[in-house]
Amino acid sequence: MTLTAHDEYRNSRIGWIDIVPVGWGESRLGRLARIYAGGTPDRENAAYWEGGHIPWVNSGAVNQWEIVKPSALITNAALSGSSTRWVREGALVLALAGQGKTKGMAAQMSIAATCNQSMAAIDTDSRLDEKFLLWWLTANYSNVRSMGGGDLRDGLNLVHVASIPVPLPPLDEQRQIAEYLDRETGKIDELIAKQELLIATLAERGRALVAQGVTRGIQPEVQLAKSNDWFGSYPAHWTVGRVGNAFTLTLGKMLNASAKNEGTIRPYLRAGNIQEDGVDLSEVKLMAFSADEAATLSLRAGDVVVVEGGGGYGRSDYLDHDIEGWAFQNHVIRARPRAGHDGRFFDYFVKTVRASGHFESLGSFATIPNVSADKLSRIRFAMPPLDEQRAISASIDSALAAISHLSTKVIETLALLRERRSALISAAATGKIDVRGL
Repeated sequence: MTLTAHDEYRNSRIGWIDIVPVGWGESRLGRLARIYAGGTPDRENAAYWEGGHIPWVNSGAVNQWEIVKPSALITNAALSGSSTRWVREGALVLALAGQGKTKGMAAQMSIAATCNQSMAAIDTDSRLDEKFLLWWLTANYSNVRSMGGGDLRDGLNLVHVASIPVPLPPLDEQRQIAEYLDRETGKIDELIAKQELLIATLAERGRALVAQGVTRGIQPEVQLAKSNDWFGSYPAHWTVGRVGNAFTLTLGKMLNASAKNEGTIRPYLRAGNIQEDGVDLSEVKLMAFSADEAATLSLRAGDVVVVEGGGGYGRSDYLDHDIEGWAFQNHVIRARPRAGHDGRFFDYFVKTVRASGHFESLGSFATIPNVSADKLSRIRFAMPPLDEQRAISASIDSALAAISHLSTKVIETLALLRERRSALISAAATGKIDVRGL
């Protein structure tokens, strides 16, 4: 499809765009729409919420783009006893506040519902097509968001919303622009969804390759022995034992602000430094370690570090080089291989255990989820001979590198598609391209 510009342009009187097609008007949103906010019924009043049938939406609903279901249901008593107000089907809502990217996002109501005070309802008059306005607000999300100030905690208000500048193509052209963007972004969104599915498929393929390697090996048609352990059958020439028999497990130093900080100040590895994609030492924290502690809690090539507790429990990474001068805290377990065992193979094993959910079967998670050195030491696993461990690890490394390369290409394609989508929305909504008749 060939996209062309309008025949003639003039300077724009609004700050968000430099030029507009001749024949387009310009205005402020407050002159073209009724703008109001709602309210939240008292959460402590059960009569407002129990058995409700009236749809009610909060600011998080804008993430739906097209709001097709309510955030909650309220009662008639809540409607009459609070400042919440109805928003008609087809009107727009814009988040005045909210977590993350929510503030400044807009959506269209596909249902009639009441709303809370953290969103502006925008009920346009006959001069402004709602869907065209939605695309305009989407194209100017960053501009709208910045109206509330630079601090991310600052919210927008109804005065901000009323002052939003709006270009005014003829009404028929507004509708053609909206229809064009619905159609063309829909095509791009389908491509984006396929690329996202491919990324997820590649990630799952990687996990399956790792699990296959550490539980069955890489030799074709290997004879298997039966096992009642969590990993099932295993190659008959492997031996089964506990992690604690193959690795020395050490927990790091507990952080204690009231303790005397005697010793040498050193950087230390925290649970937060161990991410899904490996150890990240960009954020450094310091603590005093005695000479004995520093020697005991060293980190060297061949070690595996495992997150002991918290939301990232079980995350692990293999250290392929010494981390000179560092120690580690008590939410990190260091697994150091005994003779005949390979740390890289063990890291892949830990990743498989975590993905399988086997950690959760080892004990109660009534307080903070954790692996603990004791739990880790008691896990049984099938161990190949050392040479085979290394061959398996090398094979997994190679396969994951190929998957990573392909994933990178897919991510680059995704970025281009998203960039194309944003550029198309901006070009159509601002009149840089003429979509009439397309």
